Amino acid sequence: DNVLYIAAATVTDQAMADRVKKHREQRPSSWLTLEMYSDFTTLINKAEFKQSEVILMDCITTMIGNFMVETEEVFSLINVCNENNKKLIIVSNETGMGVVPSYYMGNYFRDISGRINNKIGIQAEHMYFIFSGIPIKLKHKGEMVKWPQDF
Repeated sequence: DNVLYIAAATVTDQAMADRVKKHREQRPSSWLTLEMYSDFTTLINKAEFKQSEVILMDCITTMIGNFMVETEEVFSLINVCNENNKKLIIVSNETGMGVVPSYYMGNYFRDISGRINNKIGIQAEHMYFIFSGIPIKLKHKGEMVKWPQDF
């Protein structure tokens, strides 16, 4: 119950406004919420951050789309949580398993997302891939499959 939900989406059109509204309605009322996708070093000054044990970031891929190149914000969030002994849960999307985009910015976004997800996974204690609603454990307390020697 002691959760701070960080929503990274920005409203750019009516469809996104509808999605944000739906997300707001689905969140537990006990959760605190901040709608932000940058300036995470300022979290330590926010009452919501100080009051929370667990930080839930939703979603890194949305945040990356907001910047496309300012990916250091992801690691700013990780650092500020680590430095303040907060449990951080990051939601992201797997962008590399689908069709390869036929345009440059789509490929660029896909590549950046994959690289950032990899760096987050390396630092994470636990990592799950959720496929059709079924969680698949990829990493538990620092133990993960190493490619290619473990295959």
